[in-house]
Amino acid sequence: MIGRRPTEKGLVLIAVVFALTAMTGLVLVLHAKMLSSMRTVDALAMSAKAFSCAQAGLEVAKALSWQDGPRSWPLQVSLVLGEARCSLEISDEQGRFNLNTILGPDGAVDQQRLGQLKRLIGLAGIDDKGLADRIAAWLARQRQAGKGKVSSMDEVLTMDVEDRQVLYRLLPYLTVHGDGLIDLNAAPALVLQACLDDQDLAARIIAKRASRPFGDVAELRNLGLDEMATSRLEGLFAVRSQAGWLRVRAAGQVGQVRRWICAIIHANPSTGAADVISYWQQCVW
Repeated sequence: MIGRRPTEKGLVLIAVVFALTAMTGLVLVLHAKMLSSMRTVDALAMSAKAFSCAQAGLEVAKALSWQDGPRSWPLQVSLVLGEARCSLEISDEQGRFNLNTILGPDGAVDQQRLGQLKRLIGLAGIDDKGLADRIAAWLARQRQAGKGKVSSMDEVLTMDVEDRQVLYRLLPYLTVHGDGLIDLNAAPALVLQACLDDQDLAARIIAKRASRPFGDVAELRNLGLDEMATSRLEGLFAVRSQAGWLRVRAAGQVGQVRRWICAIIHANPSTGAADVISYWQQCVW
């Protein structure tokens, strides 16, 4: 028996079903793209709010840089701006080991300072492999090239090392700003231990400043040091009424989106403002 050919109406129905199916698929694709675009816009909006919160934290740090009087560091500050939350950590840059002190005024390596850097690297859990000597050699090349002292942490980050993560691990303990004297109230435990080569004395300093910040280096005599030992440490440590250089790490968060910035700022009496010396977005240290 010969089958009947589809009627004209049947062909139209098939065409309509096919068109509806195609349109449904197109609508679903467009809907998915629209949802994706909306999520992208929301994420961008949250990122902008989180970044603005981090920037607000930096402004707070700039205002705090003018406060006088010895303080215990670091300072922790929390802010809430609408739906954004900002956490802020401020530390005194001059509590860190100053790389510029490794070379003397004549450009020769100060072996005592180099030894302190070697101990600091070891205390930070880094296998030295001559790292301290390579840092000293790099500083000497900078000096010989007529660049003088290193003036920015950005310069330190250009140092040629085998493993850049090693530098990032050291950065919390290093600086190039200030006069080279380490603030007793601000120095991290590892910096104190490395410079003093005396873990017990470092612990006593930390315990003392936790109850009341040092007002003067001479107060080290209250920890059992004689006058001669205290006098020697006056060439290494200081106590300042104003921080001068501050290191700031500010993080802003909205929902699951987090943005952070790092900066080094300086309270500049000549301008009456806090200058931003260095600035990093999404910093790794």
